Amino acid sequence: MTTNYLARLAILLFLYVFTGKLGLLLAVPPGYATIIWPPSGIALGMLIIGGARLWPAVLAGSLLLNAYNSGVFADTEWFSARLFAAAAIAAGSTLQALFGHALIARVLGLPLRLNTVRDILLLLAIGGPLTCIIAASVGVAALAGLGIVPRADIAANWLAWWSGDLLGVCDIDAFVTQRLQTERPGLVVPEAADIRGTQTQTLQPDNRRRHLAAGSLGVIGQLDLRVELGVMRHLDQKIDRIRSEPDDIEFSIIY
Repeated sequence: MTTNYLARLAILLFLYVFTGKLGLLLAVPPGYATIIWPPSGIALGMLIIGGARLWPAVLAGSLLLNAYNSGVFADTEWFSARLFAAAAIAAGSTLQALFGHALIARVLGLPLRLNTVRDILLLLAIGGPLTCIIAASVGVAALAGLGIVPRADIAANWLAWWSGDLLGVCDIDAFVTQRLQTERPGLVVPEAADIRGTQTQTLQPDNRRRHLAAGSLGVIGQLDLRVELGVMRHLDQKIDRIRSEPDDIEFSIIY
């Protein structure tokens, strides 16, 4: 193992735990459901950039974060249902990142070359709604099997889990695509004029598609931000209602 590889593992581990702690700040007490889960996007983005061999950092980061959040380290007996739940959640998160990386590599190819709007939409669709099914399904199944989540709440927990991962992945995907476009200015910067400035060159159809793809990044980012702000506003209203009526509402969603 090279120093560069170990450094990338350490960076991914730190980012996973750090952004996970930030994501949990948006959890509705006393549960763990969040409206956005950045670690899922961090994991997929880092694997896209650094390769699938970074998966141990995803596994370790998810295990540490979920074990700490569920209070495993506070117990005298570590080997409990909560530890097994944390391990299952970590396995699901790792499998999700690996599956997303493999599918993106197969459909779009790696390294990524996002030259059209179709490429960007495929990236968002693969990394978002499709891939995020895995962690939600594995995590909720484990929690239900261990008796942590009642059967009646499985659907609500799954939806909360999937939507939080989806927003986290879409944010990071948008960031990755923007970085890829800025790192390859030839893909998005037109040739406006020749050296003498006497004539303007016409963009070729391929360049027009690349300009459209670059412009669409801003639109996608704005739409994603609007959705998140709307959800956060709705959550703030829910939290205010919960605080005013604490005895009438019970949460059983576990992230």
